[in-house]
Amino acid sequence: MNNLKLVLAAGACMSLAALVGCESSTKTDPAKQGYKYNPQEIQPTTATGAKHKQETKVTATAPAAKSEAKPASGTRMYLPTGTESTSAVMVERMSPAEVVVGQVTEYQVKVTNLTGNTLKGVTVNDECLENFSIKESSPAGVSRGTTTTWNLGDLAPHESKTITVRGTPTKAGSFTSCADVRWNNVICTTTNVVQPALAITKIITPESILNCTAITTTIEVKNTGSGTASNVVITDNLPAGLTTSDGQSTVTINLGNLAAGQTATRPITLKAAKTGKYDNSASVKADGGLTASSATVSTVVKQPVLAVQCATDGNVYIGRDGTGTITVKNTGDACVDNASVSFTSNGTATKVEGGTIAGSGGTWNVGKLCGGETKSFKFAIKATGAAAVNITANATGNCAAAAQSACTFNVIGTPDIGTSISDADGVITIGQPHVYTYTVVNQGQVDLTGVKVVGTIDDGSDYVGTNWAIAPTVAGKAITWNVGTVKVGERKTFTVTIKGTTEGEHGIQTVTSCDQFKRTVRNDEQVNYIK
Repeated sequence: MNNLKLVLAAGACMSLAALVGCESSTKTDPAKQGYKYNPQEIQPTTATGAKHKQETKVTATAPAAKSEAKPASGTRMYLPTGTESTSAVMVERMSPAEVVVGQVTEYQVKVTNLTGNTLKGVTVNDECLENFSIKESSPAGVSRGTTTTWNLGDLAPHESKTITVRGTPTKAGSFTSCADVRWNNVICTTTNVVQPALAITKIITPESILNCTAITTTIEVKNTGSGTASNVVITDNLPAGLTTSDGQSTVTINLGNLAAGQTATRPITLKAAKTGKYDNSASVKADGGLTASSATVSTVVKQPVLAVQCATDGNVYIGRDGTGTITVKNTGDACVDNASVSFTSNGTATKVEGGTIAGSGGTWNVGKLCGGETKSFKFAIKATGAAAVNITANATGNCAAAAQSACTFNVIGTPDIGTSISDADGVITIGQPHVYTYTVVNQGQVDLTGVKVVGTIDDGSDYVGTNWAIAPTVAGKAITWNVGTVKVGERKTFTVTIKGTTEGEHGIQTVTSCDQFKRTVRNDEQVNYIK
C-alpha cells in the first residue's frame, strides 16, 4: 500500500494576538532574561486570518541604572485552522507586559511542529510596526525595513525552535510587532519499491532398484527478494522413462503467492520404466516475468538379476549317494539382499554343505549378493533304488526375480539272472507224459526286461504242452516262451510236458536271454525212456 503524508502550510501572515478558546495542553516555556512567564496572561485566540500580534506598553521614568520589568505576557496560535487537533504549527510569543524607554528588552517567538511529518522550509517574518529598534536576535535574522525574517529550516515531527529578539523601545507609549510563520506546502506519498526473486532447488533419490525401491524428488522454491511473488508455478518435465507414480511425465504445481523470504517445498514420488541414468531439472515462474531453474540432478536406476545353475557329478550305483553343486550368480548391476538358494528332489537329501536339510531337499541363506558375485553350494542325495534322481534348484532375493534350474543323476543297479530246469522222475515209459519245471529269478539290482526262453527237445520226444499263460511258439523241436519283464527279486516258473517216442536217453536244453546281458544262460535236463 502507498503511505500518504500530508504536510499543511500557512500561506498568509497569521495573527497571534488572541487564539479564541484554543489553549494548548503544552505549557509555554518560561520567559527569559529579566521577566517571568505568567500563564494567566496567555491571551484567548481570535479567528484565524490575522497576523500573530502582540503589544507591549512603554513608559518613561527618571533615569535609573536598572528598571524592574513587569511580568511577561504571552499568546499562542494554531496554524492554519486555529485548532490544535487540525493544525500543523503552534506559534507562541512571549514579551514583557511593560518596559522603560531606552531599556534593552527581549521577546521570543517559539514555533512547534504539531505533526508526525517533517515540515520543510519553515520561516518566520516579524514586522515591528513602530517604536522598537532591534539590536540582535538568536538565531540571526535578515532585516529589510521594519521586517525581520528568520529561516528555521526543517522542523522534524513535534520539534520546536525558538527565536529570541533583543532591542530597545525608542519612546513612551507602546510598540507592536506582528509575526507570521510559513512553510512549504508538501503532499507526499510513499510507495514501497520491492523486487521479488525466485530460487529453486531440486533433489532426487540418487540410486534406486527398478520396481522395488522408491524414487523421490523434492522441489523447494524460495522468494529471496523483497516483495511478494504472485502466481508461482513449478514445472518439471521428466525425462523419457521416468514418470510420476500415477504415470504423468510432466509435473505442474501451483504454489500461489510467496511472501518475501517464504519457502514452499513439494515432494513427488516417481517410478522408472527401465534401468539407466535419468537427468533433469525443474523450473519456476511467477508474474512479472520472474523465472528460475534448478541445477540438473541425476538418479540411477539399477536391478539385480539372479541366475542359478544345478549340476551333478554323474551317475551312481544303488546304495551310494549322488552328489552335485548349485551355483548362484548376480548378473545385474545392483546388490540383492536376503538372497536364498534351495532345492528339492525325488530322493532323500543326505548332505547340504553349509545349509539346512529339509526332507528331500535343502536351503542355503546367501545373504547379500552384489552384481557379478557368485556363490556355490554342494549337496548329496540318496535314491531308494535304481532310478533317475531329479533335482530342481531355486534362487530368490529382495528386488530380484526368482531363478530356477534343474539337473539329474541316475542310480545304476547291477543286473543278475538265475535260471533252472528240473523234473521229478528220471525213468519214464515210452508214450507217457513227462513234466519239466522251468524257473527264472531276477537276482540283480535292476529289472530284467525282454526275458525269453527257448527250449529244444531231442529227437525221440514230442512237445505236449505248458502251463504258461501265453502260448509259446513251436517250431519243430524248438519251443519259445516270451517271459517279458522280471522285476528285482521276482521269480517266474512254468512247466513244459514232453512224451518219449523212442527208447533211450532224451533231454531238453533251455537257453534264456534278456536285454541286460549280451550272453545267454543255458540249462539242460534229461530223462530215460523205457518200454
